[in-house]
Amino acid sequence: MGRPDRPVDPRQLEAQGWIRRTLTSGPRLEEIVEGYRALGLETLLVPARDLPDPGCRLCMADEGGEPRAWVVYTRPAGAGPAGSPGRGHEGQRHER
Repeated sequence: MGRPDRPVDPRQLEAQGWIRRTLTSGPRLEEIVEGYRALGLETLLVPARDLPDPGCRLCMADEGGEPRAWVVYTRPAGAGPAGSPGRGHEGQRHER
């Protein structure tokens, strides 16, 4: 599982066709990802702690530094150029 080593710029993701959908954690995360995949969408998971907002970085990681919550981004399958998030991006990508 990839982990960003720096804050993620949401504007860059939007420019590559990603749409921010939700922030979630736990068992609901996999349900949401599976639902979007069933709709034919690519998904990108970004740890909330890696967003540019310092408040998110502080409160969205547990004591060991592991993410507690994830931001789910989607875009139509195949919509992104090679090298866009998923390919070459540090976040985790699930493909249909």
